[in-house]
Amino acid sequence: MDRRESGIHIGTRGWVLPEDASGFYPEDLPEDWMLEYYTTQFHALEIPPLAEPPDAETVAFWDEETLEDATLSLSLTGEWGRRLAAGRDPAPLARLLEPLGDKLAVLVWPQKPPTRAAAFWPRTLHLDGTAEILTEARPGPGERAPGAVYYRLGGPGRYSPESLDRLAEYLVRRGRAGRANFVFFTAVQGGNAILDAMHLQEAVEARSRE
Repeated sequence: MDRRESGIHIGTRGWVLPEDASGFYPEDLPEDWMLEYYTTQFHALEIPPLAEPPDAETVAFWDEETLEDATLSLSLTGEWGRRLAAGRDPAPLARLLEPLGDKLAVLVWPQKPPTRAAAFWPRTLHLDGTAEILTEARPGPGERAPGAVYYRLGGPGRYSPESLDRLAEYLVRRGRAGRANFVFFTAVQGGNAILDAMHLQEAVEARSRE
């Protein structure tokens, strides 16, 4: 089963958990296997922001160490991202990221995405990182317009079960309407992000069975 079909993509920013107290990874798991193990549990992953474009070896690692239905989000940050958004030729980056294929689900731009972006990445969601990223766990009033929502939830620590349950209900409703939803938790220290992602994923699965 392709886990992307639900339209609900839940994960964390990065897969390395400093001072992890969550118990997510088996104690004897080699570090080189962590990314693959992560994508057996969560198909969605936000790649940590890069100060410069990734090299071919890094892109190959992302592809080879993730399952076939992985959903990856990449932020084009720093000066190189701003130059691309301002009109620099995106062809070299498009060739570099080509091995990811449909795994590359989202590109987050440092400003309004350039009009040429869709031609180079036609199956990828392009977001304005300054305007289209949601940072509150509670859904806004009413239903958003058709399209995708993208949550990047840092929080001071773990989110309350109540707030994640409300978010799960909202995501399931949107998923059933055929709308795309991305939620990435960023407080990886201590494993908080993993614990929140696990709770939200379980809540979504429970709501989906109702």
